[in-house]
Amino acid sequence: MNKVVMITGASKGLGKALTYYFANEGCDLAICARGEEHLLQVKNDIEAMGNNILAVVADASIPKDVERFVAMTEAHFGKIDVLINNASILGPSPMPFLIDYPEEDFMEVMRVNSIGPFIVSRRVLPGMLLRNQGSIINVTSESRKYRICWMGSIWCFKVCFRRINGNMGR
Repeated sequence: MNKVVMITGASKGLGKALTYYFANEGCDLAICARGEEHLLQVKNDIEAMGNNILAVVADASIPKDVERFVAMTEAHFGKIDVLINNASILGPSPMPFLIDYPEEDFMEVMRVNSIGPFIVSRRVLPGMLLRNQGSIINVTSESRKYRICWMGSIWCFKVCFRRINGNMGR
């Protein structure tokens, strides 16, 4: 039986590249993204390769979207072997200093980049624990290592999620 890999933020960039990589490895795929056009393009490409793929338009930071995505994946494949939390946003551009960061933007980036992966992981983890197997991969960045004044918001989000990730794995 093939491994089932679930990837959030899979319609562009690294998420798209990961989708193609795991398709080439013969995995079954469940992918989501907020935008339908690019998501369907990836889905069609992967189906043309002969892989089984489920593509769902969903925001990985909204609990009801996550619930629907995970339920559809479990119904379609029966399990989730690997979760890759890749969905993220950068926020305002150019990125303001932390002191100048608009509160609404800060909260939105925190919701997507830190709270979203927690919500998805928390929903997927029970099935993995029940089967006593599974992996959760959280995409972060090296920005958490450096305190660059204009990267303050990104640093906050990545450090926050790294701490959530460390505690969830214990």
